[in-house]
Amino acid sequence: MPNKKYLFLILVFFLVSNLQGFQVGIKGSFNFSFLSNVKCLDKNLVVQDITAYRKFKPSLNFGAFARYDMNHWLSLQPEIYFSTKGGTFNVPGTGKLTFQLNYIEVPVILKVRFMTGNPKQSFGVFAGSYFAVKLNSRLHVQESGSGNPEWSADLYAEDDYGLVFGANLDMDLKPGILVLDFRFSLGMKEIDDIGSDVKNSCFSIMLGYGFGDK
Repeated sequence: MPNKKYLFLILVFFLVSNLQGFQVGIKGSFNFSFLSNVKCLDKNLVVQDITAYRKFKPSLNFGAFARYDMNHWLSLQPEIYFSTKGGTFNVPGTGKLTFQLNYIEVPVILKVRFMTGNPKQSFGVFAGSYFAVKLNSRLHVQESGSGNPEWSADLYAEDDYGLVFGANLDMDLKPGILVLDFRFSLGMKEIDDIGSDVKNSCFSIMLGYGFGDK
């Protein structure tokens, strides 16, 4: 079933990007992801909330976008990415826990552009939503005082969805555009199959290039 979802998302993106009026481009990003509402058992088998011990999990991601300019200030932009999310927790008495979740992610955003004093630059803000299908996920456990980390099996939901907010700077480098994005993704779905209300969140710095004139 997940394989069919991957193919469907990729097919939809490429069908949309080939419609007349869309400018296609590529993007890469550096992500700082974290998880909320994470709980685990301590050595006394007592459930504890470990959110206070979380740290950002850095990762590199890549993908493509297709931008349609509805007018000189408003654009619709579907995107598709390979995205790694998750989080790291240094829990006293337990050790270091690293959650790694890999997705095919499809955001759809609406962008509002504002011209700057430079005719070759524009500043914008955007908002939208995303849907993601999980490729795989693992939990890495490095117990305190142990040199033998272990990876657990796949324990998390098959998909995710949420909201996207951010700002961007476009620079005209004819025959294309250079794009710099700063964004925050807020997961809205519980991604833990046992119902513990664990959710994804992610800050991203993205750099991309759109091919062709607009």
